[in-house]
Amino acid sequence: MKHKLTTLITILLVAFTCASSSQAQRFLSYEPEVVELDGQLVLQLKSGPPNFGEEPKTDQKLRVPVLLLRDRVSVLGDQGDGYNSETVHGVRQIQLAFIGSQTSHKALIGKQVVVTGSLFHAHTGHHFTDVVLKVNSIERKPAGYDQRQFNFCRINTSEWYRRERYGSSNSLLAEFAAPVGEDATKKSFKHPKSGLIVNAAVEYIYKFPQKRRPLEIRIALSISKTEEDAFDVLDNAVAGTEYRSAWGSLYVKKQVVVGDVEHTVSLFCFDRHAKWNK
Repeated sequence: MKHKLTTLITILLVAFTCASSSQAQRFLSYEPEVVELDGQLVLQLKSGPPNFGEEPKTDQKLRVPVLLLRDRVSVLGDQGDGYNSETVHGVRQIQLAFIGSQTSHKALIGKQVVVTGSLFHAHTGHHFTDVVLKVNSIERKPAGYDQRQFNFCRINTSEWYRRERYGSSNSLLAEFAAPVGEDATKKSFKHPKSGLIVNAAVEYIYKFPQKRRPLEIRIALSISKTEEDAFDVLDNAVAGTEYRSAWGSLYVKKQVVVGDVEHTVSLFCFDRHAKWNK
């Protein structure tokens, strides 16, 4: 009994630590997910072919475009995706790859910019940061960018092994942004341990269409063998947009049993301006 209690306390402490650290940092996914990041665009001098730094005197000198992020991010690995299987924490610098792109960035060197594209993990000598961003678009950061309204949503998972009577702590499956004022955000992710599809949806409800601030936010979660609209399932939650007091988030969860394992999946969305440390 004492051992079980100790194990349970350990699980709860690990879960709390993971939740606390995740609140302070964004978690992103590798390609094909499209991400939007902002920061300063700089050129860094690197050693290129033929030896990529092993023989600096004979190596080519390359000017590599790098995005210096304002806030650190982490990138979640996908175990079934080769070089993108590795999770990287605390990323502050991301090399930009203009693969097959006609986008011009020279006039933006030293400026604050907004970049969209897909992330992949470094896997050749030409990759100089752990995570590289294949650029779809890049532009100077517009005025008022930091005041945009949107919420971050995260999907956490945990397991309870019935036969062994043992549970795993919360782990992050995915994070995504749900912009305010746009169409409903709908996302689907594969649950690696069960093979099922986790569907999430976020929608803002307005009493008067011309109002900038929505009256309510609605979130929904479903688990299925295929992708589906989570709003078509009954498991959903609705709350007013002034929901910061309850841990700063709106929360809904779903449980499913596969074999001898009970999987718990939770979706929570929070205002990115909420003061988590207070």
